[in-house]
Amino acid sequence: MPRRKGKPNKSQAIREALKAYPDKKPSEIAEMLSQQLGEEVSPKVVYTIKSKEKAKERLATSGAVGGGERTHPDTTGGVAPMVTNLQQYIRRIGKSDLKQLIDTL
Repeated sequence: MPRRKGKPNKSQAIREALKAYPDKKPSEIAEMLSQQLGEEVSPKVVYTIKSKEKAKERLATSGAVGGGERTHPDTTGGVAPMVTNLQQYIRRIGKSDLKQLIDTL
């Protein structure tokens, strides 16, 4: 939705209020902004923006890109690469040694 001309940007006002008053509840911030802006700001909108900002912070601090490391065969290209790797191990160390290694694990 395009920004309305002449009216304040509620989302930006909410972000600024959240930075200025991090300990206040969304309902308190909504009430304060409703009075300042002269139009209704619901606590639900404040809460939504607050959670999105927290999610951005978590993503930025974790350094995760694309959801992190996945090790399940279905998400790493299937079972075929695993079978190929297993065949290479069998060729390299032999079936009996590989079986003994697997049994010890």
